[in-house]
Amino acid sequence: MTRRRSCRGFSLLEVLVAFTILAMLLGALFQVFSAGLHAARSGDRYTRATVIAQSQFAALGVEHALEEGITSGTTDDEYHWRVTVSVYGDDQLPEAGLLMQPLAIEVEVFWEEGGAPGTLTLTSMLLGAL
Repeated sequence: MTRRRSCRGFSLLEVLVAFTILAMLLGALFQVFSAGLHAARSGDRYTRATVIAQSQFAALGVEHALEEGITSGTTDDEYHWRVTVSVYGDDQLPEAGLLMQPLAIEVEVFWEEGGAPGTLTLTSMLLGAL
């Protein structure tokens, strides 16, 4: 009578190799998800900073006087902003006889993200009466 050996199941070495491959794949997958979450959070911060900068542009001449100088402030959620209005100087523009003066506008928004500073700067030009 011969006894037939059946080969059922996996050996210990096969199980260890499978767990090692699974651990490496899960580690890489968690890194991808972590990087995606960080990018989404950073994108949200830049979007919020852009909205703040655009609202400061819209407030010029309405809530704030459109005059040369620097205005700054903070928002409720730890964003700091600074609006710089200066007379635009260009050699092509005639000096005399202008009723409206072109003004260079720069809006900067600052915040801190994970210990690192974040900055967004928008620039534009407006015509203002002098």
